[in-house]
Amino acid sequence: MMGGFLYQSPKLQLILIMYSFIVGISIGIVYSVFDTISIMLNLHIVNESAGEEIKLRNAKNKIIISKIFQFSIDFLFSVVYTVIVVVFIFCANQGRFRFFLIIFSVFGFLVYKRTLGRLVSFCMQRVVSFLYRTIKVYIACPLYRLYTAVKIRFVSADIKRRAVNAVIGDKDF
Repeated sequence: MMGGFLYQSPKLQLILIMYSFIVGISIGIVYSVFDTISIMLNLHIVNESAGEEIKLRNAKNKIIISKIFQFSIDFLFSVVYTVIVVVFIFCANQGRFRFFLIIFSVFGFLVYKRTLGRLVSFCMQRVVSFLYRTIKVYIACPLYRLYTAVKIRFVSADIKRRAVNAVIGDKDF
């Protein structure tokens, strides 16, 4: 018996390295989901560092809320990342902690983030922006126009009813 309880063959260590790299890439995919959620919910804030103006009422409050939301998303991602790595270590390595497993999972995450993650983030920004514009033009604006038309009809009908009631003096009319 070589090395006792903590000994692992080089072949097993290589397999664990490969699995931890794949776990890192999988965590990168989970990060893309969190990033997409962040893009969807923070789309109304314009990038301040690009020198563009923020054209919204209460912009400072919205930026603060956006920063709090971004912190919450990042914190939730950190919790998910930690849970995934701990479960991986316990399942794949029978609970034996190896530092190189975490290093290679972080390396896999960074490889995903620097390559395919950029492309996914770029595409998701474009898709979400297109969906918002489409929903605004084809659904929200017509519904708002319908709402205002109906509201005007009911308000004018209510005004006419009140005028008739004032002239006739019948409250039940």
